[in-house]
Amino acid sequence: MPQFIMPAGHGMHGPEDLDLDPTAEAKIAAGLGDRRGSARVPVDEPCTVVVGTQIHHAELRDVSVGGAMLRGVPGLMAGDVLDLTLPRLGVRRFAMTVRAVSLLGAHLSLRYPEEDAEGWRDEIAPLSGPGGPTGRA
Repeated sequence: MPQFIMPAGHGMHGPEDLDLDPTAEAKIAAGLGDRRGSARVPVDEPCTVVVGTQIHHAELRDVSVGGAMLRGVPGLMAGDVLDLTLPRLGVRRFAMTVRAVSLLGAHLSLRYPEEDAEGWRDEIAPLSGPGGPTGRA
């Protein structure tokens, strides 16, 4: 059984082009380990990402108090800096750093956690239900 399902007529361009089998996604996540140290909340939230002068419309796959997982922005590499906005929830921009890139997406952390942590928690609270993601995994 193949673990990756490619859309018809598409070559492999990057992780954002893959439709992962859910069991493959779980295996990849387990192999990556938990680098964030805080609870992850699965979401499918549209976002706007600015990398340099490029604007991308993408999707957050999960969020935590310290960052998020992003899909839909090709070419990201660990160490890249980007600005992230959640247009459905607000207009505030958050500076993020790409910590890693995997088949699941780009793993992001707040670039300035001391300054942005409270605002980020407030921004993602509606995505994660009552109380938001506050505890450790």
